[in-house]
Amino acid sequence: DPTRTTTATEPITQEAINNLIAQRVAEAISEYETQRNSVFNRDTSNTTGTGPRTVRPTRECTYKDYLNCGPKMFPEESVEIERYVGGLPEMIWGNVMSYEPKSMQKAIESANDQMDQKLLGIVDRQADNKKKV
Repeated sequence: DPTRTTTATEPITQEAINNLIAQRVAEAISEYETQRNSVFNRDTSNTTGTGPRTVRPTRECTYKDYLNCGPKMFPEESVEIERYVGGLPEMIWGNVMSYEPKSMQKAIESANDQMDQKLLGIVDRQADNKKKV
């Protein structure tokens, strides 16, 4: 549209560009600070109709305060959580013990036998692959 084009009668200088940038940045910062302060001062002009947005006061929370809140709300689950977080070996031990508690040694021997069979299978496959080459 030729009616919207304009031609500059004189070139713009670097100083003029820097001044425009500084002016726009100052305006943006001012707008940001205004919006930020309106939230902190409970100005409700920018709410969605559900009431004013409130800013919760911050305060120090010490370990004693934390314990007063009762962090163990489910003590019956704490043992299970500790076992899970504690690591895999205890979980395996618990699973085997719940399966057949009287024969822990038998379970260990069975696991060793299974590992031996797996390793022998790997060795056999490697030998077969070497024969094919």
